Amino acid sequence: MNLTRNLAAFALLTSGVLSVSLPVFADTETTTVRTTSTTTNGTEFNLPTTSTYVLIDPITGSMKGNFDPTRGLTDTRLVQSGLVVINQGTGRIMATVDANGRPIDVTSAPAYDSLVVAIDTRRSELDRMITDGLSKGTINPTQSALLRADLNKAEAQEMAAKQSGGVFTYSEALSLALALNNLGDRVVPLMQTNTISPLLGARIISNNGQLLMVDEIAYRKVQLGQRIDDEYTAGRLSAQQVASLKDQLNAVASLETKYRKNGELSSSNAEKISAKLDRVKTKLDEDVAYINDKRSRIGIKVN
Repeated sequence: MNLTRNLAAFALLTSGVLSVSLPVFADTETTTVRTTSTTTNGTEFNLPTTSTYVLIDPITGSMKGNFDPTRGLTDTRLVQSGLVVINQGTGRIMATVDANGRPIDVTSAPAYDSLVVAIDTRRSELDRMITDGLSKGTINPTQSALLRADLNKAEAQEMAAKQSGGVFTYSEALSLALALNNLGDRVVPLMQTNTISPLLGARIISNNGQLLMVDEIAYRKVQLGQRIDDEYTAGRLSAQQVASLKDQLNAVASLETKYRKNGELSSSNAEKISAKLDRVKTKLDEDVAYINDKRSRIGIKVN
């Protein structure tokens, strides 16, 4: 069941100072891109002046400030590898910036070295965790095969990107880092180990092939939906439980739409939505515990 059309954001808050409204999960954004120059850093990107933008570090999730599409980033002291320009109206990642503060198309800018190293390191780390989990019995062969298939898919994705024109682009690297983040979220609970640090600290998701930054409520809904699917795949939820849980998530999304006024969600209503998501999570945990109990009673190992 596709939940993304029903999800929305109410605010992105960073550093306790700057507040940015980011309604997300919009339909594919239509923009006119005019190429002005091509450098070793990629293709310069002309941002439409009809929108407003902010500069974000996706690794830490911190906001660096507003980005003026007509002037670029005039204070080059703020420039660092990997900063992205976010459209405030859609949450879409539009560009990165070069050493001169100019916006560069993320689909042409090469991924910076430290991110590529972090991706390769994380992939090796997850491979080792899956192998160890299988040998210790914390992961069964079926789970191992599913996890390793996704890990191999991530490796193939990176290899294909590098072989396509010889450039592993920043958008490809961000998508791959996001996929490894999600895979790590599935591996860690099975291993019963400490959480591994995410490759991307910001709340970034992929929607219809576009990378979007979302607020906490929208991110939680996406994560809950994904966890429901993962628990079902692992045999820890029944089809009936999945249908019920997703109906509850859809009800939360509908209520959020009702609460929203002029595209905004008040803090009190945001708290109500968050509380309802807490109840969905509690029900999910209870359903998983119920299935695990049934499995243990008939001698199936519970992970």
